[in-house]
Amino acid sequence: EYFLLDNELNKIYYYDLTIEPLKIIFEYNGIAFHPNKDMLTAYEWSNWKTPYSNISADEKYKYDRRKIELAEKNGFTIIEIWSDENLEKAQENCIMLIDKKNKGLC
Repeated sequence: EYFLLDNELNKIYYYDLTIEPLKIIFEYNGIAFHPNKDMLTAYEWSNWKTPYSNISADEKYKYDRRKIELAEKNGFTIIEIWSDENLEKAQENCIMLIDKKNKGLC
């Protein structure tokens, strides 16, 4: 795991997989632990809680967005992979990004 310190909030954010020389971070979001605004109805969103800690969708979403924002401010490209998406397609996208970064195309 890789981490960044958020000096404004005095918090440390940990990232799932980082290729530091290419400035790429991959975040795997299991739908039980990360609310997805694109997939939940308003009712589901308002009733969503994280397992174990009971954090609301709004709180967890805010935390996750801040984590992404901090990485981007530090020059990283972020790839979010959702547990309920087509993982083969996600893998293809990751490989394409790594290839582009290796070739200096982005």
